[in-house]
Amino acid sequence: ALKKFPSPPGHWFFGHILQLRRLDEECVQMLEKRVVSYDTCFVHWYSILPGLACNNAEAIKTVIKASSPKGNWFYNLARPWLGHGLLAVNDQRWSRNRRLLTSAFHYDILKTYIQVYNDCVDITIDKWNSLTDQGESFNIYDDLKLLTLDTIMQTAFSLNLNCQTSGKNHPYVLASR
Repeated sequence: ALKKFPSPPGHWFFGHILQLRRLDEECVQMLEKRVVSYDTCFVHWYSILPGLACNNAEAIKTVIKASSPKGNWFYNLARPWLGHGLLAVNDQRWSRNRRLLTSAFHYDILKTYIQVYNDCVDITIDKWNSLTDQGESFNIYDDLKLLTLDTIMQTAFSLNLNCQTSGKNHPYVLASR
């Protein structure tokens, strides 16, 4: 099905692997040009494995809502890590799981948590601003993990851990490693 999508020219065997092997400034500029060139979606080929890149909200919505069967060979390999959740199942189980999750993530429910999201993100941005003011480079991975933990704890459990401000030494952060 992905062969019907447009694709930039690539090597007959390697596909686009050679173009995408390093994520440097040149690669990012090439990807930006591709997003402009292709209105909705395009396919990158990693040898014989396709990767669909969508750059349009409506196209992404269509792909996500599609109930078309998923390639069993990939999901059989990934099932030990993914389990039998929404990503790795087909047919009735997929429809049932999606129906159960859709109501939990309805806009009206998520709208009540906007202030929590904003407060948590403000802490992260303040932290990054202070680091950039000092001219330091930093890894955002740990900060994003703490942001995610703070957000989940406040929205799901109504518990304000403030682990972003206390950092990696917070007892809960240490216990959850």
